[in-house]
Amino acid sequence: GGGGGGGGGEGDEDDELLAPAMLPMSGSDADEEEEGAAAAAASEPPPAAPPPVDEDVFVTVLGEFYNWAAERKESFESDLGAAEAAFSALRLFLGEEALTEPEQLFEPLHKFLVRFDAVAKEVEDAARESARQEARQARRQAKQGPKGPGRLPNRILLDESARSQPAQRPDVTDVVAAAGGGAAGGGAAGG
Repeated sequence: GGGGGGGGGEGDEDDELLAPAMLPMSGSDADEEEEGAAAAAASEPPPAAPPPVDEDVFVTVLGEFYNWAAERKESFESDLGAAEAAFSALRLFLGEEALTEPEQLFEPLHKFLVRFDAVAKEVEDAARESARQEARQARRQAKQGPKGPGRLPNRILLDESARSQPAQRPDVTDVVAAAGGGAAGGGAAGG
């Protein structure tokens, strides 16, 4: 569209939208604006060319989106077909009716998995508690020390039994006679 309104055509709508920006200016104002525009144009890089008026950008962008969406739709439809075929094969394998919905088919499995997880958690908790109790018991035993003859080390038990019975130590002569191998000495060492 050109300067002011004009003959009826495509430019009329554009002229109406741009009319406030195209108000007539006085001669001095127009000169100052031209000088300012020339200075700004020299200091700034030229702006990107606006799209031609006859071409609508929306149609271009929408066309690109449509092509992308059409490819995605085809991909989704092929994935859906594969999932439906797999579900039908599973339904036949499990001996279910053809009208069975996925929720009905997988509900028993879901319930089992929920219960299994709950029982597994209970077992883990019980094992942890058992380990804690064993650790507490071991700490108590370590603090209290050994009690009773069943918990005494062998060395202490031997010392206790030696104290309760009088010690019978061999005489030196008995040891020499036993080492010498004499019949009379050997008999004395034994008795």
